[in-house]
Order: sequence, then structure tokens, then C-alpha cells
Amino acid sequence: MSYKPLPFTYGSLTLSQINALTGMSQGETVYNTEWNVIEVYSGNVWTNDQCAIFQSDGTDTIDVGNMVEQNTSGTIRLNTGYADWLGVVARIQSGYYTVAFTGKYDVLVDDNTSASVTNGDALSTNIAPDGLVAVNASPASSTGIVGYCCETKNGSSPSYLVKCAVQTVEIY
Repeated sequence: MSYKPLPFTYGSLTLSQINALTGMSQGETVYNTEWNVIEVYSGNVWTNDQCAIFQSDGTDTIDVGNMVEQNTSGTIRLNTGYADWLGVVARIQSGYYTVAFTGKYDVLVDDNTSASVTNGDALSTNIAPDGLVAVNASPASSTGIVGYCCETKNGSSPSYLVKCAVQTVEIY
């Protein structure tokens, strides 16, 4: 049996290398070595099967790591509570937001609420300012846990990124 490399248009690249690519065509592929997923170029943005692509409603400044919710027009804004939580912004390209709803992605932790985060900490949107998460020491089914921390990190104000095992949610 001989080895045959996977037929990715751009091979295996880091997130920074993928984001720096130009001149892509719809349907081209790359293996993202940081997220460990195959990504496909939609014609506007790179995406994968753990994410969906949205545009902002323009009311908030949205950054990578922000928790977002979908409004009735199908656009996104910063998340204001558990009930409408959609996912975490994994990438921003050309006005499009790649929103992860499952997988291991960076989330923005509110430093005022959680000065440090350790592996396994439950992260919640209900106890943090809009678009951020905080450690929930006593999670319950009604507290809005979006996932669990996958790395230990001490914060730096006002918010900082940590890896989170994001839980699957329904997009409605």
C-alpha cells in the first residue's frame, strides 16, 4: 500500500496562514492544523462543519471569542443571555462571521468576573457581561453553560481568550 496525501487545495496550514490566503475560489479546501478540521472556502469566508456563517446586525462591535445570538433578521449580535445563545465567533473575514456551535474554540472570558480559569471549569454567559463568559462554580441546567475550559490561564483586563470545548446548541 502506498501513501497518498489528502487532496487539500492549500495543504495543512495554521489559522494565521489560512487567514492570510488571498485569491481563493469557492470550494477550495485546507486542513486547519490549529482547529484540526477540514475547511472549505464558501466564496466569502473559510468555514467547516462545526460552524455557520453570519453577518452582524451592526449594533455591536463583535470580536473573535465573543458569544453571539441570532436575531429575527438572521444576523448576529452580542449574546445577552442563555436562551438565545448561538455560538462563539471563531473568525471574522470580509464582514462575515464564522460562528462555532461545537468544537474547541477560543472564548472571551470576563476578567472582572473570572480572574483565572482552570481546566474543566464550566463557562457561562449568564454571569458575565454581554458577549463574554465567566467561570460558573456551581453549574445547573438553567445557568447557561456554553462549554468547559480546555486550558489554564490567568487573565488580563478587561477580557482574555481561553480554549473552550463548546457544546452543541440548536440554531433556530
